[in-house]
Amino acid sequence: MRFRQAYANSAVCTASRVALITGRYQYRLTVGLEEPLTGRETRIVGLPPEHSTLPSILKKVGYQSTLIGKWHLGRLPDFGPLQSGYDHFYGFRGGALDYYTHKFGPPASDTEDLWDDDAKVRQPGYLTDLLGNRAVDVVNAYAKSGQPFLVSLHFNAPHWPWEAPGDEAEAQRLKSLFHFDGGTQRTYQRMIQQMDLQIGRVLQALDANSVFRKHDYHIYQRQWRRALRRHLAVHRPEDRAAGGRIADPSTNPLAGPYSARKRL
Repeated sequence: MRFRQAYANSAVCTASRVALITGRYQYRLTVGLEEPLTGRETRIVGLPPEHSTLPSILKKVGYQSTLIGKWHLGRLPDFGPLQSGYDHFYGFRGGALDYYTHKFGPPASDTEDLWDDDAKVRQPGYLTDLLGNRAVDVVNAYAKSGQPFLVSLHFNAPHWPWEAPGDEAEAQRLKSLFHFDGGTQRTYQRMIQQMDLQIGRVLQALDANSVFRKHDYHIYQRQWRRALRRHLAVHRPEDRAAGGRIADPSTNPLAGPYSARKRL
């Protein structure tokens, strides 16, 4: 089933994420009014941990879940992916990050924002590739566990700064992530191509684990100049009957001809 005319109900980071994770119109929550959430607020603003979310609801019925990539719904200690239902998190909490230094400030600043669960980490590499690598590892581990799982993969690309693979020198030159003095159409293209490559690797991992065609659901959201930014996969082992066949639609409404792939 494909939905060919679906649109994000917000053009900015925080608000669109509020709607996606809660299933509600974003302006019903205070954090959804932040377009987007910045580090300059004097108030404590974020997604309330007590609010129901997609991962918290799925956890109640036995799902494992991981968020990989961008969070942007409030900072520790009050807010975070683990506080809102996810079992694991690998990514960054703010709105943007340098693809090489993994900082939201200049190269020499103490502004690292790469996290593994609730611990900061330093790991060399191009951010898009790091997120793709972790997503493949998580899919492989979850698929082998045999338990239902949710993987939310929130790529930063092609958000500024304008850095493609091989642009480490540009990352060291920058004084601000806004990067008003850089970027070309070619750079933008290469950023998207690298993200597409990583999305392809994730889909291959799903396919290799007999998840892709049988019982997963993929939701794609386009944002930032219509570039593909977010991939979310939900895996339900119970959608397969013994012998590897799809379960009977009469006993499982999610099985049958409309169960294979949904695109938003």
